[in-house]
Amino acid sequence: MHCNWLTRLNRTYHAFKGIPFAKPPLGKLRFESPQPPANWPGILNATQFNTGCAQQGYGTEDCLYLNVFSPKVGEGFSQTPIPVMVYIHGGFFQYGTAMRYNPDYILDEDVVLVTVNFRLHSLGFLNTADGTVKGNMGLKDMAMALQWVQTNIGKFGGDPKRVTIFGLSAGGAAVHYLLLSNSTKGLFSKAISQSGVATKLWSFQPEPVESANLLAQRLNCPTNPISAMVACMKEVDVDLIIKYSSMSGGVIKNDLEVFCPSVEVSSDDSFLTKHPYDVIVDGEAQRVPWISGSASGEGLLYINPILENPTLVKQMNENWTEAAPTYLYYNKSQNDITARITDFYFGDKEINFQKLIVNFTKLWSDRLYISFTRNTAMMQAKFSPVYTYFFDYKKDESNFAANHGEELFLLFPLNPTVGLNSKHYKISKDLVKLWVQFAADEPVLNFQDHLWEPIDVSGKAPIKYLYLSNGLNAFIEDPIKERMGFWDALNLYKIEPRD
Repeated sequence: MHCNWLTRLNRTYHAFKGIPFAKPPLGKLRFESPQPPANWPGILNATQFNTGCAQQGYGTEDCLYLNVFSPKVGEGFSQTPIPVMVYIHGGFFQYGTAMRYNPDYILDEDVVLVTVNFRLHSLGFLNTADGTVKGNMGLKDMAMALQWVQTNIGKFGGDPKRVTIFGLSAGGAAVHYLLLSNSTKGLFSKAISQSGVATKLWSFQPEPVESANLLAQRLNCPTNPISAMVACMKEVDVDLIIKYSSMSGGVIKNDLEVFCPSVEVSSDDSFLTKHPYDVIVDGEAQRVPWISGSASGEGLLYINPILENPTLVKQMNENWTEAAPTYLYYNKSQNDITARITDFYFGDKEINFQKLIVNFTKLWSDRLYISFTRNTAMMQAKFSPVYTYFFDYKKDESNFAANHGEELFLLFPLNPTVGLNSKHYKISKDLVKLWVQFAADEPVLNFQDHLWEPIDVSGKAPIKYLYLSNGLNAFIEDPIKERMGFWDALNLYKIEPRD
């Protein structure tokens, strides 16, 4: 049982909502790797979304469901199968839900869209590093959903040989992690990471045991032996677990509060047994075509909460040398780094957060997002095709930069919606067409009649970005070369524990 809907161009599609792809991770299955689902009796009612995985004020532990949207069911079922795109939502690995992302724009093209829920914060990423809780349950949820796609998507008109995974922010980082794992080989053929890679800050937890111990203490559970700690945490009310393991507001005071992917001990179902940076450097990532890019104002995600907090603004203005290592993630003993950052981004200007907001936005954007995206793309391009873009298209043209995640409103009917008469319609249509063209395994990629070529790492040609803006969209030579050269010289890319 399912529903029929219309796309932006009034094409009919079929929506199958709330399909279970794993057993509910309840009771003894909390903190465990996902298990295959039981068969359901009769016909599944696939007309309602699952709300999403448990998070602050929302969701449930019984959340491992996916949604399939297809134009090729019924009369079109006998036709040639079409490409499949699987969307992984963002949200710092702390919040988010698949039900937010409807297919009304993407299914203007011939493609099947799948959206997936996965476990979040400690429920998805607790890791005791001894095998008691193996870790990366949320990533394993995604892998099991992809296995479901391989087995079943043909029944919805999709081609299991042409599956593209894509996501933004933590979803983009999750896509990258799926590229880095041996356990997902053969489950997809292409990948798109928007504003997120596995190597960036808050995408990797270098101290998972310390995070687990901190959470156990907050829950009044023993920390030793680990088996007793985990047994206790499996009995704690889920609302308490969420309360003490979910960050809020985008400002992180303690690195250990971040539950996200980490290195596991080797086991029969391990997902990641090596630092993601080393996987890439050693050429062990899956060698499939990959699109990766950033928005010009990624750092606004962090800048805006600071602006709204007078105490934090005062800290920036009066104690910049002390604040910089905390917010930009390096050791406080590295005073030379603070001095070099200050000179590069502010010159001889007096530190004033409000007056230098453009400078601060560039700094936060570069350190927390853009430099990691660029560095990772360059490393991976040595082994497989990598296409890179720079997103500077603003909903409001009076803004000085495109916010983190701003391109989502062009791909999905969010806020504002983009109708046929919207000033945003052309770039929305063209971006959707480009993403689907990539998924369809076209021999060449074209955007607005211009060829998009992968990064050339031979040094014979400059890096060319697809530059998306409110003006002319074009392929331009390295618009951020000087800024990225600065971060290359600092070489702070591999995330390790800090003092």
